[in-house]
Amino acid sequence: MLAEVLLVLSGHPSAFFTPYPPAQPTTLRISPELEKYLHPGETSSLNTLGSLAWHYTRIRQWSKTTIANAQTSILDLNRAKGKQRETGQGDVYLSALAHGITTVLGGYEAAIVELETKVLEMDEGVVQDLQGHVPLSIIVATFSPWFAPLHSLSDLVDVLSRDSPTPGQLMEMLGELSDTGNPELERIYGRLLTTLESLFVTHLTTFVLFGQAPTTTSRAMPAFALDVGPDALSPRHRTYALNGDLLPRSIGAKSRESMLYVGRVSATLRREGRELPRSMVDALRKAFDGVVVLDDEAGVRSRGLEGLDEAIGMARREVGEWLWRYVLTGSQVIDALETL
Repeated sequence: MLAEVLLVLSGHPSAFFTPYPPAQPTTLRISPELEKYLHPGETSSLNTLGSLAWHYTRIRQWSKTTIANAQTSILDLNRAKGKQRETGQGDVYLSALAHGITTVLGGYEAAIVELETKVLEMDEGVVQDLQGHVPLSIIVATFSPWFAPLHSLSDLVDVLSRDSPTPGQLMEMLGELSDTGNPELERIYGRLLTTLESLFVTHLTTFVLFGQAPTTTSRAMPAFALDVGPDALSPRHRTYALNGDLLPRSIGAKSRESMLYVGRVSATLRREGRELPRSMVDALRKAFDGVVVLDDEAGVRSRGLEGLDEAIGMARREVGEWLWRYVLTGSQVIDALETL
């Protein structure tokens, strides 16, 4: 029986447990054929473990499917020779989230292996007698720290399976989930949010510092900004628009305008076969990388995207000053003033 319980907790099917309710299962319960031989306390403990196993299996399956879909979509885009078109169901932000959740599940899986090891070694804290009897209460207590995290992550998977949040909405959702009085949930969702914010900053720098702005975007390979065509007032120049799907609502209008300002400079230089000075790019990239910080020991976020305003403001000042010193020559300034 113990081996069967551990297998179920690891996500394997078992005749001892059945999905419940049958029409639209939301948990695993001990089978009716077995339940009649059990004490009510044993039934309750096994149903509790069955519920934990149900949540774990659903979360793991969603994560594997999400990662596989993203990989397939990226391969499809590569086969299309770089053409930006939406293919499959892949989403790079959901894939990053799924990878993060898989890491969280690794802790649960390690707990199963640790319990198995203690049983095999006849650890006195787990095994009750020389016959190797392990009380169900000890198994339930061993996995009790995982009840809240797996239940919460399962609820998150339900939402993500039903809805299709944009990357910005997804980061907002994780931010709300990390604002909790449960330290373990705060740690888990803080780490997951940091993973997505780091990806967001990577996409941000591809536009702001390197001027990458394609004409189309996709969920599998999202662009931070898009080239929307010639400037109506100056056709030899291009106009750009930020990809609103990637931006959380916490990023204000001033920062968005600064992103466009700096990104437009980088994109213009890129079209001319030039780029921002390497020393400036390295310094600004370091500033952007410092926006997302996680306390590795405590597992909590000490900074988040609230530090982005400062970093993008610094980028605007640095790039603006560089333009006036080295790009906007006297004749160009005079031409601009005469045009105005």
